[in-house]
Amino acid sequence: MSEPYRVDARRCLHETLDGDTIVIDSARGWLLVFDGIASTIWQLMVPGSVPDSIREEVRNRYGAKEADEVGAFLDELESAGLVVTDGEIDPVDPATADWPSVYVAPTVNRFDDVADILMMDPIHEVEIDEGWPNAPRPPTSGHDG
Repeated sequence: MSEPYRVDARRCLHETLDGDTIVIDSARGWLLVFDGIASTIWQLMVPGSVPDSIREEVRNRYGAKEADEVGAFLDELESAGLVVTDGEIDPVDPATADWPSVYVAPTVNRFDDVADILMMDPIHEVEIDEGWPNAPRPPTSGHDG
């Protein structure tokens, strides 16, 4: 992958806290937790970077086996549709990333058992005067007392 790729912001909500990245894939309803170097890679892909350049940087810093693992992770991001090509961006140079001193293989923990909950759309089910959630209203009888 020698073209610039970036996170597909139309479908991915994400946050990185204490080195762990949490991603919600709104297209599938998956909750993903990235551990290890996956969080660093994700941070490069948010504004956009060239996957081949990331692999090369990992090879230079950690070794060939590690670069292959990162390459597999990048391929996984692409095949899942979480990153897309974008020739319009100015890709981030991977050398500028905050790389960890110790390599830990990228891991993705996927939670799809929460898909039904994540796919609910409570924002559009809000009563302006009552907020969300709200208790159901008692049925009206139609009679004036």
